[in-house]
Amino acid sequence: MVLCLMPATIAKAGASSSFDIAYYSDDILVGGNSHIKTYTNGATLAFDGDIQATVRTTLHEDDLPLTPLVIIQQSDHNNYNFEEGYDLILVPHGQIGMSIPVNASVELDGVDCGAKLTLPVPNGYNASSARYYDTDNTEWKAVTSYKKDSVTYPVEGGFHNGDMYGMSYGKGGDWYIELKKSAVDISTLKSQATLPATEYTYTGQPIQPEVTIPNLKKDTDYEVTYSNNTEIGKATVTVTGIYNYYSSFTIEFAIKEAPKPEEEQKPEEQKPEEQKPDGQGKGADEGTVQKAEDGNSYTVTSNDTDEVSFTAAANDTKGKVEVPDTAEINGKTYKVTEVSEGAYRNNKDITSVKLGKNVRTLGKNALSGCSNLTSVNLRNVEKIGDGALSKCKKLKKITIPGTTKSIGKNAMKDSSNLKSLTVNAKNLKSMGKNAIKNIHPKAVITIKGTKKQQKSAEKIVTKKNTGYKSTMKIKKKK
Repeated sequence: MVLCLMPATIAKAGASSSFDIAYYSDDILVGGNSHIKTYTNGATLAFDGDIQATVRTTLHEDDLPLTPLVIIQQSDHNNYNFEEGYDLILVPHGQIGMSIPVNASVELDGVDCGAKLTLPVPNGYNASSARYYDTDNTEWKAVTSYKKDSVTYPVEGGFHNGDMYGMSYGKGGDWYIELKKSAVDISTLKSQATLPATEYTYTGQPIQPEVTIPNLKKDTDYEVTYSNNTEIGKATVTVTGIYNYYSSFTIEFAIKEAPKPEEEQKPEEQKPEEQKPDGQGKGADEGTVQKAEDGNSYTVTSNDTDEVSFTAAANDTKGKVEVPDTAEINGKTYKVTEVSEGAYRNNKDITSVKLGKNVRTLGKNALSGCSNLTSVNLRNVEKIGDGALSKCKKLKKITIPGTTKSIGKNAMKDSSNLKSLTVNAKNLKSMGKNAIKNIHPKAVITIKGTKKQQKSAEKIVTKKNTGYKSTMKIKKKK
């Protein structure tokens, strides 16, 4: 291999140029014309060293347009020596006697030089699986530079000045690439994909909720795009598989009008406010979501009994968190009696949660998917909603307090490391379908209470549809 340097020049980076490239099926080898696709500016050739040459897209004499390089897609293992387990081989062919026409100084005639070739990857194939054929060592090697829809790999060649077509860069060896098909149709995972919420308040700015798919990573296994996600109405998230995943699916969410603030009184209509004791200010309308002085958001559920539901945590919430006993909203003190549906859903920043003493309801999916949650204190909760403690993979221990009357369906489902479940049976009346499905198969379930309470609770826990398994162990304590 001759050193890739222009004769008698000051060294500088080699030239790079992009050009159209056409893909054909292997029928073209037997006289067919099975054109698949032309990728506009889909290929790039970047020369090593300081070689100053660019790919030419017209013939030298009559300026006829051409595709400098074509790819033949070959799926027959018998014609090429590509490896088992691979589904496709790309075979580059130059347009001038297997060479690529270039704009270059005639001084390069006879110079051998390497380059980096970038090729588009056909739809449905996995760029990360790509391997190129190293002719010098007669072996396939992994492509280390790739994107979701292209691969870049080293090639060898040399320059030649022909009488008819001028300068060209000819292949030195095989420029083959082998690829595997993308294996998984990502649309089959739509039912597992979740958003933090299904409704968002209009802000005037694009809303882009994160998509979570168990065991998959964004920008590694899939990418997301958003549409109609600024104005009030239905917005759409499109999830598209990349690399080993193909196809796509959509998820919709709603953007709703923000609650209207109370109209301020005109100066001439203002009246002196009555002096009220601390905690007895004007508060807020029922059903409205309000940010309290602690930075958390609450939904006012009753002004008669001064109750709110914890709806969303402050933005900087992480680590150990406590749902407070009370919240101050517009000068009024409310009791926090509920954790709203999905309040902490898929939150990966919290490690423990302690409910306030006034919380009676843990809402549907309230803590679902909190993958780093290791402890939860349910205090005086009476109702555990559907899926409220599901998919908490690091949660190993839960104590159901004696105040609890009902446990919803899927309540602890898929919290696969939950190995210790203590049930204070004093008031327990029901446990929903699949409530303990896929917790640890050798979980120890300790039931506390009187003999009558223990017997009743055991029937509730071990009934056919709760997810209880015979490998689990029931213990009873007073």
